[in-house]
Amino acid sequence: MLVEVHLPPPTGRSVVRVVAQLPVAKASVYEIVPGLLVCGDPEDEKDLDALYQVASVVIAVGGDYPRAHKVDVGTGRAYLRMEFEDGEVPEARLRAVAAMAADLIDAGDVVAWVCGAGANRSCLGAALTLRELTGCSGTAALITVKTMRPGALHTPQYVKYLNDLRPVEE
Repeated sequence: MLVEVHLPPPTGRSVVRVVAQLPVAKASVYEIVPGLLVCGDPEDEKDLDALYQVASVVIAVGGDYPRAHKVDVGTGRAYLRMEFEDGEVPEARLRAVAAMAADLIDAGDVVAWVCGAGANRSCLGAALTLRELTGCSGTAALITVKTMRPGALHTPQYVKYLNDLRPVEE
């Protein structure tokens, strides 16, 4: 299912939507589009519980994870950990996970991409997921994510990578 995304016209007021705050990490959870969230790393179970109040699937793509997060069977929650360095683009894996995330959103799940600060790796994953959801170009996904998550995607490699991506072929 392709969803059409319309960027709001600049009006001088913020379009940023923070849907939750992690109590320990003090990280904001930003909504990119309905069903697609980004934020910084949860620091402990309290943060993860707060995140699971607004998301059913967490995709962790960076940061220092001292232990694997346990997801209890029957909760409807999922946790996927895929580590890579800031600035690195593990294209095949990342695009596959983004396609899976788009399928989960289409099925009614809410997916949260998380990384150290919630500004680069998580936003790259969110941009690729948005591209899968909408069929838009990488540039359109980049603009949308940067609009909805202030300070996002400032790594030059990610900006170039996204700007080079054409719209998804049906």
